[in-house]
Amino acid sequence: MPSLDSLNFNTLGLRSQDENENARSWLTDEGDNLTLYFYEEVPDIEADTGEITQIRSFYRNFAELNNAAILQVDSMEKSGLHFLYQIMKTPQEEGGTAYVGTITFPFRDYSYVIRVQCLEKSEIGFREAEILAEKVRDGTVSVNEQSQSLKGWSADPYNKTVVTRQMANISENSEYDVRFPDHPLSRLRRQLRHILSSVILDQELLQAPAYKYEPPLNQAR
Repeated sequence: MPSLDSLNFNTLGLRSQDENENARSWLTDEGDNLTLYFYEEVPDIEADTGEITQIRSFYRNFAELNNAAILQVDSMEKSGLHFLYQIMKTPQEEGGTAYVGTITFPFRDYSYVIRVQCLEKSEIGFREAEILAEKVRDGTVSVNEQSQSLKGWSADPYNKTVVTRQMANISENSEYDVRFPDHPLSRLRRQLRHILSSVILDQELLQAPAYKYEPPLNQAR
């Protein structure tokens, strides 16, 4: 029977935190949270995992309902299995931004989710301010003095016609991670890469029936 132990990744350097039958969590030296979840129910992903446009639309709608924005949503493959990779951000009540990344392995009857959360706690807005100043200087971003809005700064990463309450901005592009290695988004991407490079699924999972989204009958027609 599949269990929390059926999926593993390298946790060297992480401090073990809470654990129960369906969740196991760790803490990094920087105070970031990592959690592995095992959901013993049919995944609630209302999209075909092989159709990236559907997947991105599903997660974009989920983000909008939760006052968040998508920064990256991809469908990838590991050991012949499809999995979903996504990064979102949401504003914190006390200021700053929370960045959350998830790696989801959906199967027909259950799923595994690895969740990483990195919070902006100090030097809030420093990365954004520095990159914004550069982009205003080189003309990539313009400021509307009357409305105090920025043109060319924020956009949905996959559909430029989409406008949501929260939006990704240029400073959150991965190319800037090397300049801001201690920023929570840089740490998040680094942790996700480390997890993906070391994740191992046992043989039972590799042979388990894959998740297949079945749209409601009225939608299918």
